[in-house]
Amino acid sequence: MKEAYPLSWPDGWVRTRPTHRRGNNTWKKTFGVYRDTLIDEIERLKATSLVISTNIPVTLKGLPREGYVPPDPGVAVYFGRRQREDRTWFDVLNITNVPEVAPTNPAQRARVLSMIDEQFRKFSKKYHPDVGGDIVLFQQLVKARDAGRDFYNGIRRADHDYVLACDLFNEVRLNMHAIGLTVEAMRQIERCGASSMLERAFRGFMAALPARGETA
Repeated sequence: MKEAYPLSWPDGWVRTRPTHRRGNNTWKKTFGVYRDTLIDEIERLKATSLVISTNIPVTLKGLPREGYVPPDPGVAVYFGRRQREDRTWFDVLNITNVPEVAPTNPAQRARVLSMIDEQFRKFSKKYHPDVGGDIVLFQQLVKARDAGRDFYNGIRRADHDYVLACDLFNEVRLNMHAIGLTVEAMRQIERCGASSMLERAFRGFMAALPARGETA
């Protein structure tokens, strides 16, 4: 995760020119209210970590303090979130009649893993690039095979890091509020029952982060 101070703007995100930044007279609440509301919205996503990065010195809790007006009002919010379990690999590999949970019996688990590998080999003969197949479909097969094997081997997916950033407005509190409203809108997708759409929406905020183990 990034540092809270000074501002750690996400790699590849375009900055707003200072002359193009604007105010918002309808957002009248205080810095502290918008900061705490943003934190509440992120926590409702069941975030596993959170860093609010600005050019404002932080409190002992690592949060931006009230009472500072930095020249650069940008805000970047970095947070971790556990990826939802993806079961689409069942359909990609056309696998049926398998346990819904990983078997504890080694022999049973081995049979299921063998079935996954068998289906992968079957479709690979058609879609492997070496035989003129579609490379995108083959990559989906590889991903499905790995997801299936991980599931039955009890390997959980790691948390993913995400970032949301805004510098459209001329005050830090306004940019924090804009990000908070964005998170609220994304949560509305899930409240409407379209959780898979929410996951797809979040994928767009992963590319700006370096891979785990790399430095920015």
